Amino acid sequence: MLFPPWYRMAGRQVGMPMRYEYWRPAADLARYVGAYYIMEVPEGGGDIMRAQLPFLRFILSGTSQLEHDGETVSHSAPKALVCGPSFRTGRAMVSPGSSILAVMIKPEGWQALLGVPMRELSNRIALLDDFHPVDMASLRDRLAGAADDAEMFGVIDCLLRGMISATRAHNFTFLQEASAWLGQARNESIDTLLRQSGLSHRQVDRLCAAYFGAPPKRLQRTYRALHAATQLAWTDETDWRQVVGEGYYDQSHFIKDFKAMIGCTPGEYVRGPNMMIRFDLQKRLAIKHDSFFSIIA
Repeated sequence: MLFPPWYRMAGRQVGMPMRYEYWRPAADLARYVGAYYIMEVPEGGGDIMRAQLPFLRFILSGTSQLEHDGETVSHSAPKALVCGPSFRTGRAMVSPGSSILAVMIKPEGWQALLGVPMRELSNRIALLDDFHPVDMASLRDRLAGAADDAEMFGVIDCLLRGMISATRAHNFTFLQEASAWLGQARNESIDTLLRQSGLSHRQVDRLCAAYFGAPPKRLQRTYRALHAATQLAWTDETDWRQVVGEGYYDQSHFIKDFKAMIGCTPGEYVRGPNMMIRFDLQKRLAIKHDSFFSIIA
């Protein structure tokens, strides 16, 4: 069980004792991955799960369960997982004594680390061993033996460096254009991306699915809701129009999309007691983020 000497209770506001910390990757990895986090929950727990950007997830102790559409999938330690982008909500649960370390993967990082079309893992989870063999028993021992957070996350930095391949071909120009568009997708129409890229609608659909996991219409709907959830967690703003920008027709449109992507209404999200997904976003304020992907993931 991974509960090192520097363990501390950090989750009382979500109704469970836990350790939950974010960390920045090393500077040379920032173009590939966003924030890291460690979650250690001695008593277990669970909460709704929103749509998510892709992650690597290392289950170091305990069991993680993900429930979607009435189907529950369990993963027990030690295990390294590739979690593709999720465009649906569900419920996440961890058993008592669970410890999970995760790494947010940026679109360019997905190409460098995995090199397969992201659409192949949309709403899916695969073993990291399918892409890169990982000795999880050895990795867990190294993480458990770390003297502090810096050393622990430094182990992950080293692991990722060994996985990166810069030789995998991809359309870097489009990836950058689409990434910039997604950063403003709450206000910019799909026509903006078509005009900037100079590509046909069919070409843009195909490339967005390959590099981001879905066509632009679905991506825009998801990113708008994730952005709104971030703003609601990070500010005291109560006017929904200030939170979401100009991307919604009216309040009912906003509420419908928010619930579909976050798993609850905006009112439930703001007022709901012990809500882990809001706590998660608030914890992210502790570190500096190099891109909006890292912020909203």
